[in-house]
Amino acid sequence: MAGAPAAVGSVQNDRGEALSLYTWEPVGLGRGVCVLFHGYGAHARYPTVQFAADVLCAAGLRAYCADMPGHGASAGTPGLLPTVECVSKDGVAVTEHVRRLHPDLRLFLCGTSMGGAIALNVSRLTVVDGVVLLAPMVKQSAANVPAAPVLSILRFLSWVCPSLAVISPNAMDDDIQYTDPERRELCRSDQASCYHGKMRLGTAATLLDISLDLHAHLEEISCPFWVGMGGREVVVDPSGATDLFERAAVASEDKVLRTYPTAQHGLLAEPEPLRGEIERDITEWLRSRLDLPRRLRAQQP
Repeated sequence: MAGAPAAVGSVQNDRGEALSLYTWEPVGLGRGVCVLFHGYGAHARYPTVQFAADVLCAAGLRAYCADMPGHGASAGTPGLLPTVECVSKDGVAVTEHVRRLHPDLRLFLCGTSMGGAIALNVSRLTVVDGVVLLAPMVKQSAANVPAAPVLSILRFLSWVCPSLAVISPNAMDDDIQYTDPERRELCRSDQASCYHGKMRLGTAATLLDISLDLHAHLEEISCPFWVGMGGREVVVDPSGATDLFERAAVASEDKVLRTYPTAQHGLLAEPEPLRGEIERDITEWLRSRLDLPRRLRAQQP
């Protein structure tokens, strides 16, 4: 286990907001770094982020995670995510900050749910050595997408009063996310810094736009990736992972799609032995990437 994260200051975005940053030490000699992106309503110290950090550290990576705006200890209206552009630029700002801290090490990204979509968008804007995706929000579940007339009203209201909290998303239901009772309880009991209110209109519009924009530009994904999806997934549309695998501009040997038939949304909150299988799949893929020649960094657009 990597242990609790250490606070390492903050990253200031281009809007002047401070994004709180945390890190976990690798197990043994660190061979690279990985920037983690958490899911909606969570934060950098949430158990699901800790679960992922443990796996990354076991693979020899130093892990970092920042609280997104409106989440955890970061600045911003609680639970309010700004536009797609802002969220993506914030992700790049954190990634480039970590790159400057470790200029000689390989750099990976990792994201769960909303964080997976952010990680993929960041990979479109700056070169990284690979991305690990756990149930990424590449495509919204049909149950979460309103009909066209309602969607038009939502977009208008989100522009007029973005902080209005009126939506109850299924992503906040622990029972459809975490199968293992012990890990489910860890998530339920560690809620101090989570956003508990109803989803704000501006956030709903941003999350929808993130997935729509990403799904429309999957051909722009060019970095190696490993993606895992549960067979009992209901929070996001699992077909998004398949679309990513088929449409990304990545050589077949550089991408992996794993489906775990009995798993739910929180892949690292499955009981053993399935959880161990998922962790080994991630660790083995990361170690295989660490053994390859480093990629040259392209100029950031």
